[in-house]
Amino acid sequence: MFTVTVTPDSLHTRQGPGTAFDSIGFVKQSDRFTALAIDSTGTWLQVQQSSDKGLLGWCSARYLLRATVNFCCWHSPWRFFICY
Repeated sequence: MFTVTVTPDSLHTRQGPGTAFDSIGFVKQSDRFTALAIDSTGTWLQVQQSSDKGLLGWCSARYLLRATVNFCCWHSPWRFFICY
């Protein structure tokens, strides 16, 4: 799980991963969600708002920006960070 931010002005949230699924609402720019799953093509993310009863649906990954880094480690011989 990781946090994502919506990049366009508005974005459909759908019942499933793809435009063939019905829209269940819109999210707006800068809204933050927790990404719970990714579809088999790697192009859609299942997202949920942070509240317990928050919106749960699928958004195109193309319009979402990863907002957090879950893990970083320091490699001293090379003097750089690797973040996952």
